[in-house]
Amino acid sequence: MFRSIGLRSETESAYYAQLSVSVSEEYSFLKKAFEANMDIANSTYNTAFIQGIRDGSLSPETYGSVSVLDAYYCYEAAKSIWHTCGRADENSELQVTLKKFYNSYAQYNGTFYSIWHVPAAQNVVPTNAFEIYAKHEREVAENELPIYLLPALMPCYKLWAWMAYKIYQDPKKTPGVYEFWVEGNMGHEGESGSATLADRVISKWIKDGKEFDEHKALTIFRKSMKCEYAVFSSQGNY
Repeated sequence: MFRSIGLRSETESAYYAQLSVSVSEEYSFLKKAFEANMDIANSTYNTAFIQGIRDGSLSPETYGSVSVLDAYYCYEAAKSIWHTCGRADENSELQVTLKKFYNSYAQYNGTFYSIWHVPAAQNVVPTNAFEIYAKHEREVAENELPIYLLPALMPCYKLWAWMAYKIYQDPKKTPGVYEFWVEGNMGHEGESGSATLADRVISKWIKDGKEFDEHKALTIFRKSMKCEYAVFSSQGNY
């Protein structure tokens, strides 16, 4: 379970150099959206699943079950991203970014086959929480302007890194066998490069005077945050 990284590190660093705008010092959609959802972020951190990672008490069966369910989400997310790529302007920074996200998901999804022997989403029977999450992103991909898929994806990238780094900083942590999860998801001191990259694309989009309804984007972001809480709080049980 390392989907918080979004882009692979080597892809991410190379693409940063190409992107023509930095996050505005006056405005960051990501910062505003995440701060507005700290209630959900803290609730998710306090779930039995994340606390089980923090103190190493999470059962391997639960971790394995959620990992297989996460495969369903990741396969479906890749489909939503690819669909949105086809709707975005050809060779735009948005489309190029989405293609890079898609390629990283495709690469990551390959690990589900090699580790869990799950070749495709149809091989997993999703719980209600995971199915709702996938449907949310699919609805955004199909019915909203392509730019709005980024707010739908960003909570995963940002929240996982934030939680992993929060565990890393906890002097009482004892993750044990889950140390790899903490180190693999915390990004750079809790900052997800993929979330920041998506934020830069949104900043560029706004700077160019393109349509962007902040209220709609915040609503989409919050729904994804709620979905993150649901998948962690359910622990694969419903």
